[in-house]
Amino acid sequence: MPNIDAMFPSKYIRSVDMSESEVMTIDNVIIEEIGQDNIPGPVVYFKGNQLGLILNKTNAKKLKELFSPETDNWKGKQIDLYRSVTTYMGEEVDCLRIRPVEVLSQAGDPPWDAEHAVPGFDDELPEVVVKK
Repeated sequence: MPNIDAMFPSKYIRSVDMSESEVMTIDNVIIEEIGQDNIPGPVVYFKGNQLGLILNKTNAKKLKELFSPETDNWKGKQIDLYRSVTTYMGEEVDCLRIRPVEVLSQAGDPPWDAEHAVPGFDDELPEVVVKK
C-alpha cells in the first residue's frame, strides 16, 4: 500500500521521497518564497534532482560547518542527505538531515589501492627511543 504522504507531490524534497540515505551533489542555493505565507528562505538544489531542499537552521548550520558560510562555495560539494526524526511542537516528526560523505566505503576499504601506492614506500614506522 503506498504511503499517503507520497500521494501529495511537492516541489521540495521530503523525508517520504527519500531512501534512508542518499549522496547528493549541490548545484546551487536560491532564495524562494516558501509556504502559504510566501516567506523568503534558502533552498538547495542538487545535480540530477528537480526537487529542492528547504534549508532549516539545523541543516544550514551543518552546511556552513562543512563548507563555508558563503553559499557560492557549496556548489559541487557532496553531502549525505538522510532521513531522521526530530521533535517539533512536542511531537516526533520525520525530517531530513545532512552529514558529510564518508571517505571510507561501507566495507571499510581505504580510498586507494595497492596499484596506486608509491613504489618503495614502507608503511613501517621506525622504532622510537625515548631518552630519560
